[in-house]
Amino acid sequence: MTLIEVLAGLALLGTLLASMSVARGRFLRQLARAEQQQRATRLADRLVGDWLAGAPESVPVPRSGRASDAPDLMWKTQWLSDPAAKSMGVRVVRLEVVSSSAPNARSGDEIGALATVDFLLYVPPPPPPSTVPARGEVRR
Repeated sequence: MTLIEVLAGLALLGTLLASMSVARGRFLRQLARAEQQQRATRLADRLVGDWLAGAPESVPVPRSGRASDAPDLMWKTQWLSDPAAKSMGVRVVRLEVVSSSAPNARSGDEIGALATVDFLLYVPPPPPPSTVPARGEVRR
């Protein structure tokens, strides 16, 4: 082997090693993000299940909070405007789970959402106005 062949082989080997290092770093970041999304999905499933098992008034909308079992995750709920849902006597609630360590977690950008769930919530109609006359009032 000549010196040029050895140098070409070393250059090729160096390029291959650098490419493998970059690919490994990307894989580890993707794996960490996927695991975090799984945890966020489990949290969203548990929260929605707990909320819908109770009375509609117990669903915290609009609110935000931190999960006790996953301190690095935050959740936020908000009402969504949907005329079709309103005509059926329900409202749409959006639950977002974000990482509290993400730079946009505080501003609530949807880009940082690890899991988002929209669900319908029954809103009881207001009671009809009272037809009983007030004290001293004469009805005709």
